[in-house]
Amino acid sequence: RGLIPEDLLRQALFNLIQNAIDATPPGGKVVCGGRIADSELVVEVADTGPGVSAELAGKIFEPGFSTKKAIELSGLGLGLDTCRRLMDAVGGSIRFENLNPGPGALFSLHFPWIKE
Repeated sequence: RGLIPEDLLRQALFNLIQNAIDATPPGGKVVCGGRIADSELVVEVADTGPGVSAELAGKIFEPGFSTKKAIELSGLGLGLDTCRRLMDAVGGSIRFENLNPGPGALFSLHFPWIKE
């Protein structure tokens, strides 16, 4: 374990924030934050979109999977897979949960925290 590379953090956050923006309807909100919890740095991105259905929950981190329908929003389905692989590379993890009460989803990046 070592310091978190800036470009890794930037790429993972970009992917999560872009997904949150795409999922959020006009007038909705995307909120980002961070905190130290136990021995982790937790970076969170929440949105007021529809959340993730139970039938799709097991697929969202698979390469090539996308829920985006419109051509202008269509992606390659690599954003969350990329986040997962980046987090694996630094010994961290990515998690999600639907907000309760909804609507919306919360995605969190969990980095190992090392005090300098």
